[in-house]
Amino acid sequence: MGGPLEPHDGIKRQYSPEVFGHEGPGGLQVPVCTFDAMVRTIEIEDPIVRHVFEAALPAFKGGAKHYRQYDVFGGRYRRYAGSADSLDAGSYFSVARWNGRDDGGLVREIFAYTDPVETGLVMIDDMSDARDASSINRKYGSNFETGEYLLLFVHEPDRLMTPEYQALAVSHGALPNFFKVPCATRQLRREKVVDLRLPAVQAWFFDTFSKEKWLNIHLPLPPVRSFVELLLVMLGQNRGGNAMTQAVGRELRIWGIGGLIYPSARCDSAVVVEGGQVIDWYGWNLVDYEKTRESAGGKFNPKAAASITTMAELADLGHGTSYFGLPWGHFKVNYEDHGPRRGTWQVRGLETLNVRRWISNLSPSQRGLLGLPGDAALVDLPTDALDEVEKRLRTGYQALAKAKGPLAIDEGTLRHLLGELARYLSRVPGGGRAAINVDAMAGKLQLGHLRDAFVEMAVGIGILVEESKGYVRFDHPETLDYFTTVP
Repeated sequence: MGGPLEPHDGIKRQYSPEVFGHEGPGGLQVPVCTFDAMVRTIEIEDPIVRHVFEAALPAFKGGAKHYRQYDVFGGRYRRYAGSADSLDAGSYFSVARWNGRDDGGLVREIFAYTDPVETGLVMIDDMSDARDASSINRKYGSNFETGEYLLLFVHEPDRLMTPEYQALAVSHGALPNFFKVPCATRQLRREKVVDLRLPAVQAWFFDTFSKEKWLNIHLPLPPVRSFVELLLVMLGQNRGGNAMTQAVGRELRIWGIGGLIYPSARCDSAVVVEGGQVIDWYGWNLVDYEKTRESAGGKFNPKAAASITTMAELADLGHGTSYFGLPWGHFKVNYEDHGPRRGTWQVRGLETLNVRRWISNLSPSQRGLLGLPGDAALVDLPTDALDEVEKRLRTGYQALAKAKGPLAIDEGTLRHLLGELARYLSRVPGGGRAAINVDAMAGKLQLGHLRDAFVEMAVGIGILVEESKGYVRFDHPETLDYFTTVP
């Protein structure tokens, strides 16, 4: 399969917990097991470190809104929580592999909450592996030891720390840029857990939650035919998940489930199956429902699940891709559908997508500090997991920028405009072969003085083609179909 599961110690260990049926509503049998394995989480006690961590990652703390999607009853989504503010960050863990490590799963989840526009340059790295620690030290020109902690780099600590905490930090020396965030790898046991690493549980999950009867969100999902295709919705990139993951969490908690093991939306997750048995995995998380079950007398109050999603942008309601935060075109799933490893799959592309999103938010001075090109679109990142149309757009944009210098429209804006154009043309007679007058297009997209630049760039890359008498169209119906999904 390639990717993060290549290194292996050669010992095949089967993960095959006993799965039994838990009685759900209407005779529904929920396949659950006892989870008794290693997990990783942060455990911060030092008040200075906690203060800086929360200031550097403001959306990580409860109460912050996530992108455009939040709960009108207050608070914020957490993936598979079921209702706003009913679970805190302490209810989430990365699931370690056989060797007790998660290969960067925990730090990738946390990194998704960085916001260089709001906090300045912030980076976080996992120091638990000696090889990783060595490359991290080379990156910073530092000499930190390997250990069970995350190394938090803050470029502007005075911007994030209150005067009281600055004084406290300075009392121990100069105001630091590096902070050690302790984390722990420990055994955790939970009963009645739905574990999506198991092929049989994946099949049940798809059969159950691809249906309106159990999902109960009154919104159509994109057409999916298997668990692997349902991953597109499950891996929605909005912080805190989407309406589908919220609904799944709500139902599982009402049914009395103790926890859910699910693929991370920030990692290139994978599960390796051999002879029908799981032998390895990467990029999986556990959301623990046990604490709230205990506090509610063993039950999750359905009234606590009363959550209504509101959108800050009304246009999203008419566009499911944006609404669900789908990473359409930015990831692939390599899947084994036959042979001894039937049922093995690996997501590719999400780690690159998250790094690219972060880079696109850096200011020119921040990119200069990191030694990156001034134009974030020109950063050389892997494209092997991209949809072919997306790959063509990126490589074509980069080639055009290198040939002509700085372009009038950045790559993200160009992608968005092409998406708006595709959705408009998909509604007119002619579908994928429909052409549009350039002046009419400029009016629809409100291009103004960028009209000629848009046409030149889109045609130069090969996404649009020119027709006679000032008309343009998408080069192929499949290209138009792809851009209808681009937010």
